[in-house]
Amino acid sequence: MIELTVLGFGGWLSNPFLHQSSYLINVDDIKVLLDAGEGTYFNLRKCTKLDIEDIDYLIISHAHGDHVLGIPTILQVAMFKGVKVKILSTEPTINSIKELTASVGAKEFLKSAEFTYLPMEGTSEIDEITITTVRAIHPIPAISLTLMLGNHKISYSGDTALNLRFLEASKESDLLIHELSAPKELSDEAREYGHTSAADLKTIIEIAHPKYLLPTHYYIYPPMIDLNDLKCVPTKLLTPAPCAYYKL
Repeated sequence: MIELTVLGFGGWLSNPFLHQSSYLINVDDIKVLLDAGEGTYFNLRKCTKLDIEDIDYLIISHAHGDHVLGIPTILQVAMFKGVKVKILSTEPTINSIKELTASVGAKEFLKSAEFTYLPMEGTSEIDEITITTVRAIHPIPAISLTLMLGNHKISYSGDTALNLRFLEASKESDLLIHELSAPKELSDEAREYGHTSAADLKTIIEIAHPKYLLPTHYYIYPPMIDLNDLKCVPTKLLTPAPCAYYKL
């Protein structure tokens, strides 16, 4: 069984009600946070009974603020509690996390981080999880990824324009968390800035055909999802909401 809690699913300029990107995955009591936008620790405590010492891994897709600004607070809490946070990401993103934490006068908090470097492309065995990374189509170095947790395959796009290589890698996922940042009429703008729009939903489903799909990262204008794109497709569409909790 996969347990999914949505801690935030907005972009950098979204309605504050949506909060910023962070998703908690729990499979066989292995707890993984995907990204840590501003307010992630607050929402972890608000939405769950967990605290930072309960999180096994924090995986960061890239260094844009709506995906990393929650990290200094997480590390401060970890230092106070005397625990380590296992942060997994690529070298460019980890370097940015270190610079961010130092720039806000909190360099000492980095003592609470245990960094593991992921390749931009490739497969890594990290303890009990297998992570396959694919270079995302985004203005800064970014990854999309698939996780094998037990017998479950979970895929996360991070921020990316439509990426057929990632969709192939995420085929038959039990859960696909994929950004859908913009409505169809803004598809050109979304692509230009390295994002996916509602115009890409049909392609995402047809190639990846996941069991469950969570569309996320709604930006300034939420996408209108055309149900015709789901016609005759067995994928089940999940609705994101702050603190939304699913057992899949």
